Amino acid sequence: MKKHIILLATALSVALNAAAQDFNCAKEYSMYKEFVNVEAYSEARESFWKVFKNCPQFSKNIYIDGVKIYHNLMKKVGEDNDALANAYVDTLGMIYMQ
Repeated sequence: MKKHIILLATALSVALNAAAQDFNCAKEYSMYKEFVNVEAYSEARESFWKVFKNCPQFSKNIYIDGVKIYHNLMKKVGEDNDALANAYVDTLGMIYMQ
C-alpha cells in the first residue's frame, strides 16, 4: 500500500512539473512571437532564448523566427562593430544546426 502511494505521488509530481513547463514555454513563446510580429527584434531575444533552450520542440517557428531575429539584428550592427556581427553570424549558424 505504501509503495502505491509513493508511486502515485511521484507520478503526480512529474505530471504537474511537465504541465508547468508547458505553460512557461507557451508564455515565453507568446511573448517573443508578439515582439517578432511587430518587428521589435531586440526585445524578442530574451524570450526567444528561453524557448530555444528549454522547449526546443515546442514549435518549428522557433527556428524560423530565430533566423529572422538574428538576421535583422545583424543588419543593424553596421560595419563599425565586427565582433558583434561575427557573434550574430555564429548564433545564426547555431540556430541552423539545430
